[in-house]
Amino acid sequence: MYKMFSENLKLFFILIVYQAISLFSNFIPKNNNKVLFFSSPDYSDNAKYIYEKMLEMKLNNRLDLIWAVFIKVNVNNVRRRTLKYLYHILTTKYIISTHRVPFWKSKNQKVIFTEHGLPFKATGYLTHTDVINFSLKQRIKLHITSKKIGYILSTSYLHAIILAATWRLSMDKILITGFPRQDALYNEQAKKIASKYSIEKDKFSKLILYVPTFRERDNDDLSRDILSNKKFLKNLKIKNILLVYKPHKNTKISEFVTNFNHPNVIILKDEDFEEGIHLYDFFSVFNLIITDYSSIFYDATLLDIPIIFYVPDLERYSLDRGFIFKPSKWLPGHLTRNQNELLFALNNSFKYDPYKQKRNFIKNIMFDKKSDCSLRVIKTLFHQFLEGT
Repeated sequence: MYKMFSENLKLFFILIVYQAISLFSNFIPKNNNKVLFFSSPDYSDNAKYIYEKMLEMKLNNRLDLIWAVFIKVNVNNVRRRTLKYLYHILTTKYIISTHRVPFWKSKNQKVIFTEHGLPFKATGYLTHTDVINFSLKQRIKLHITSKKIGYILSTSYLHAIILAATWRLSMDKILITGFPRQDALYNEQAKKIASKYSIEKDKFSKLILYVPTFRERDNDDLSRDILSNKKFLKNLKIKNILLVYKPHKNTKISEFVTNFNHPNVIILKDEDFEEGIHLYDFFSVFNLIITDYSSIFYDATLLDIPIIFYVPDLERYSLDRGFIFKPSKWLPGHLTRNQNELLFALNNSFKYDPYKQKRNFIKNIMFDKKSDCSLRVIKTLFHQFLEGT
């Protein structure tokens, strides 16, 4: 009880500060040529690909493109929580963010919320059901976020409808442009980039990517279930399969995972990536994806990569978070509930592919726009700066 009260008091104080900045910012003239970028981790996801496309189009000659970061990156940036950062948040006209909508945003600023996931897990106002006990903190954050969104990016008309319900937005705030990171899925240098992380396509019969989502309860992504399974690991070795485990950025890495070592397993954390490199830059090298409730499976449908869903905690997760779509009806891949089912699915996924048609169905209704998404976003939002280019 005391902890909850302390957290709510801290949030209340933070909101007062943000509101004060927002009100003060209304009276500060904005630089119509300034764009401030945010992502988590720094310099990643959809915002990164928009930024890189703007550089390619030489829009940095017309616009002041600045990344707000916690750690130094080799691009034009400002360190967050500094006086210089305060200056930029008070004077920027455009804010492009992947994971958060800044609460300090004022009425004379435009926020482009790129989002970072597609709808499967319940989120936003769609989580406000009988099975979800929203805390006061969650309710306040949700309300403020929905009010601060200027535009939000979508991949399809169906996705746009879900976003409208998720954030209680009017449809004119939703831009069906596709996600900019989709462009990276077709990277011709994917094989070369993957080799930097010892993911050698020519050395293994198959490459498998394991990408579990974040679980708030116990901060556990069930990776130990797989990494400690001798039968599963033996199968990888016999068949010369490489498993690349990419933990969620918010998951606390256990001592077991930190000390884990196996010739057929690579653990690839966010801090292992070179600056400017994202998982999507070499996503296409993988032959199979293992996940659970992560919306990354949608990206796999774009490349027609087979998917296995490892979901031993399905009922618990459903109560903790909930789903927009019923997993058994919606997910385009093997739904495995234990280690034996996972191993069986793995051994059979390369022999026959019963979910190809379902993957294609999901792809076509979730992605109206499949490529050139970064360019489409820029043309939509910054068309006035493109004249003469």
